[in-house]
Amino acid sequence: MSSDVTSAIVAACHWVRRYREERLMIPIELYYETGYSEHYCNVSESFLEGVLRNDSSLVEDWKAFSEDKRWSPAWYFTTGGGISVVGHNPPDPNMKEKTFRDPFQACAYFVKMEMEAFRGRHQDEATRSNKDG
Repeated sequence: MSSDVTSAIVAACHWVRRYREERLMIPIELYYETGYSEHYCNVSESFLEGVLRNDSSLVEDWKAFSEDKRWSPAWYFTTGGGISVVGHNPPDPNMKEKTFRDPFQACAYFVKMEMEAFRGRHQDEATRSNKDG
């Protein structure tokens, strides 16, 4: 795996901390800085999970981020009773809720869905600017 892909994987997992600490940039700008959009096809949930397992406090950071969200539509990540759940609010038949016994796997899935949501917005912005330009 190239160092650029590895950097994008680590940056995607740490995006949540940048979001919490950075006050001058909007979330999509922080997303652009991760490099995820250039390497998304090489970023698997298992690679994300590896980063999360190396710093388990990231799982709590992502859970807190999910709980603090005040917008919709959005992905959510909850844990309790030995299970973790990742889903979409409002419910969407194309975005099924998933239940996990392993919080690292759940968080990796949540990070992937969050990054993919940003990538979708990035593609939408590019399409709009091509039409406007």
